Amino acid sequence: MPPLPLCGAAKLEERNKAMKKILLIGTGGTIASEMGESGLTPELTSQQLLRYIPDIEDICDVRCLQLFSLDSTNIQPKHWVRVADAIRERSATAPTPWPTPPPLSAT
Repeated sequence: MPPLPLCGAAKLEERNKAMKKILLIGTGGTIASEMGESGLTPELTSQQLLRYIPDIEDICDVRCLQLFSLDSTNIQPKHWVRVADAIRERSATAPTPWPTPPPLSAT
């Protein structure tokens, strides 16, 4: 006999397993900026930005991580390292088709 089709919670769980996992890292920048008295300033968090795409949950599983809210001209190498560390920490348990890169030095 063929297997029964999934329905209800089982169908939702199976769909979630098949969905791509996305980590949306908020750092600020132009896309997260709003007009203020002195020009654009980063105001929106990654969760607030995600609200502009209400149907996203139908195609992927998105998790938000707000690291900082800086103007892109103020991003320095130490911030890049924090982004890389956050990605590495959150992908440590996820299977990858490529070898894990060596750690970045903070210098």
